[in-house]
Amino acid sequence: MPPIREMTKEEIYEKANSVVGIDGMTGNERLWESGLMDEFDKAKKSDKYKARTILQALKFDELSIGRIVGFSMDSLKYPNAWDFPNENSNGQENDNRAMLEYSNLNEVGMGAPLSGKMQNQT
Repeated sequence: MPPIREMTKEEIYEKANSVVGIDGMTGNERLWESGLMDEFDKAKKSDKYKARTILQALKFDELSIGRIVGFSMDSLKYPNAWDFPNENSNGQENDNRAMLEYSNLNEVGMGAPLSGKMQNQT
């Protein structure tokens, strides 16, 4: 039996975007109609980021995503500002590459944004 191929982010968004009338559906209906129910069930157990991507593609709100994927309410109140994927949230590839160079960084307050200088190097 050949190994099961992982679904790409583009394929997830393609399936999600093919659902007609998604705004009036429940979460289970969105997963079922898109054909992403099984993929989501697998991802929820082994790949929380992929599970989150599926729910985002199906237009779940952030609070629901956090509850379904397993984040606690405390982590939603005080999110880790540095815990984010380095990908486009719209599921599109970006062939443009750039590097951001930061200097003179200062923390304004505990958990508050940094101040400093940033320069885009292409």
